[in-house]
Amino acid sequence: MDVPGGTRSESPATLSGHGPPRIALRRSRLFAVWLWLVHLATLAPLWLSGSPPFALGALTAVILMHGGWTTRRHALLADPGSIVAIALDDSHRVALFTRSGQSIHGEVAETTLVTGHLVVLAMRTGRYRTARYLVLLPDMLDADDFRQLRVRLKWTRQAPVASQS
Repeated sequence: MDVPGGTRSESPATLSGHGPPRIALRRSRLFAVWLWLVHLATLAPLWLSGSPPFALGALTAVILMHGGWTTRRHALLADPGSIVAIALDDSHRVALFTRSGQSIHGEVAETTLVTGHLVVLAMRTGRYRTARYLVLLPDMLDADDFRQLRVRLKWTRQAPVASQS
């Protein structure tokens, strides 16, 4: 079944044949703190803007609600749409598995960022031009899984296809 964000299936299927192993994600305190700091930092310029009090109250409430929802979905992994596991094969196809049991399949995009303490996994699906992003921090998975994922994403990129003249 196709839905916004990629191709989903009701059962968490493997990518091909035996399929790559799944990497389970866990809640991240570090990501939760970072998300709240970003949301709270957006309030300072708002409060200093001199806007009417009713507008400040409404916008503050919206920002705080968004902070709560974002933390619940992306850091605490408590939302049905939260990504709770990933699988990456050698040809850079990736599957994201949600808490509700659905899977989203695509390919690792070239905009994926891999550093020592942060992975921003960009996934392209055939349905949409924009990529879907997943932020991964070291406390979200086992240290060995995090290292293997970083190595696989950084060093197993497909070679560019030579243009034919």
